[in-house]
Amino acid sequence: EHAFERLFLAPDSTHRFLVADEVGLGKTLVARGIIAKTIDHLWDTVPRIDILYICSNGSIARQNLTKLRVSGADERSVALATRLTRLATQLAPKEGQRSLADSKLNFVSFTPRTSFDMGHATGRADERVVLFHLLFPEVGRWTALANLLQGNIANSDNWRGRLASWAGGIEPGIKAAFTEAFAADADLRDDLDALIDGPFARIRPKWPADLRFQRNDVIGRLRRVLAATCIRALEPDLVIMDEFQRFKSLLETRADKQDSAAQLAQALFSATTPE
Repeated sequence: EHAFERLFLAPDSTHRFLVADEVGLGKTLVARGIIAKTIDHLWDTVPRIDILYICSNGSIARQNLTKLRVSGADERSVALATRLTRLATQLAPKEGQRSLADSKLNFVSFTPRTSFDMGHATGRADERVVLFHLLFPEVGRWTALANLLQGNIANSDNWRGRLASWAGGIEPGIKAAFTEAFAADADLRDDLDALIDGPFARIRPKWPADLRFQRNDVIGRLRRVLAATCIRALEPDLVIMDEFQRFKSLLETRADKQDSAAQLAQALFSATTPE
């Protein structure tokens, strides 16, 4: 009751509330109660309610997402453990299937390592498939772009077949926002062009270490652009961070002290829902 009052109702309300207690004394139940009260409070006033749950690893995310999901609205709700970049397809309209955008109530779980800390990693193949279909209309050069985004996949024929046969949809708002952000990042465009006009214009059985580093750096930056545009498509009404001390760097608000993961996280934490 007190946490909900401070977060939503008090004249001097706060956007953060810390629940601290020993293991097994009910922090998850407190969070569940706040979720229930938040849903009741917002149900008749907003078109969509997004509850975000952030914890240290995927297995905990899937386990606790079930515990935190409040019953009573199951027919109009979606719950999934995912990563930011996958929202580009999960928010897209799908025939005969409810997407996040179509649901009244969404329970979405992220882990910092897979959603915020992009580093120089190439990510999952399905992320790069989405990047390919976002980028190809802008840069062309099908073969070179496919070579670059193949990452560490060994079988190039399978990779090209996957790109050619992909029939997934991309949420239109995310697609437009990504295109705009990519066009505005001249350094990223130049670095991508240099690679696909140069060494990645033809396929090689093995890429030397320096080219792998350049490739991974560009893919990591593209993934960050996609993650940032996906954040803007979310409408977070409540964000729950479980054992945040395991990833407390994400809470850094001083711009000069933030790494790229903290910048993405703070964009998510400070996102506002449309009126």
